[in-house]
Amino acid sequence: MLNARLSRSAMDPLTRSLVAAVAFAVALPVAGLVVGAQVPAALSGSVLDPANRVVPNAEVILTNTETQATQRVRSDASGRFAFVGLPPGTYAMETRLPGFATLKGTVTVTQEGVRRDLSLTIGSVQETIAILVPAASSVRPATPPAQAAGTRPIPAPQPCTADTTIGGQIRPPRKLRDARPTYPEHLRADRVAGVVVVEGILATDGTVTGLQVVETPHADLAKSVAEAIGRWRFEPTLLNCQPMDIKIRINAKFAFE
Repeated sequence: MLNARLSRSAMDPLTRSLVAAVAFAVALPVAGLVVGAQVPAALSGSVLDPANRVVPNAEVILTNTETQATQRVRSDASGRFAFVGLPPGTYAMETRLPGFATLKGTVTVTQEGVRRDLSLTIGSVQETIAILVPAASSVRPATPPAQAAGTRPIPAPQPCTADTTIGGQIRPPRKLRDARPTYPEHLRADRVAGVVVVEGILATDGTVTGLQVVETPHADLAKSVAEAIGRWRFEPTLLNCQPMDIKIRINAKFAFE
């Protein structure tokens, strides 16, 4: 301000144009770098069932493993889903739909975007039964209830209709015939009780096969449970009206009254 020799007159039009051009030339690469760094990525794909049909209304959950930010979307009528505006990085991914096992995994989202198709599997069935054991032995009928149950007629299966193009149409199994385990009398004196856990396959013919004992306080308790399960009959699980094998887990709790 004290420099008397400094010219303070306005710049002529040519000078102003040159200054503006230089500023624009410097600013443009910088702006390009900033915009490039902020371009969001995307993740998309389709949800499919075990029959390779598209599944609508499945919930897909994406969680950034670094920031723990979570986004949720649902697959549309054609089974497609999409996440947009994602920072590149690694994400934990879950897919949920009633009747199906939760599908979990990880995905790395890059700047170019990622496509990922998600294939669901049918969930398992769990049944819990309680067997109350009288403190003293009681007179039992000549024909145990478990055997009598095996003579009852099995109800007719319910009709099924399904869309011929859309997947994920699952109908859970329905028990048609039941039977209760009986307590082995020779274990009463020692008051043997506890939980018997067995696993198997609920087959398409409605029977439970391939039983394996996971836990038992006594082998004879597990034998009684297995004999009762052998009399069970189910209307099988249906996927798009087609019978499917599924896993089943039975927890049988023996307890004294």
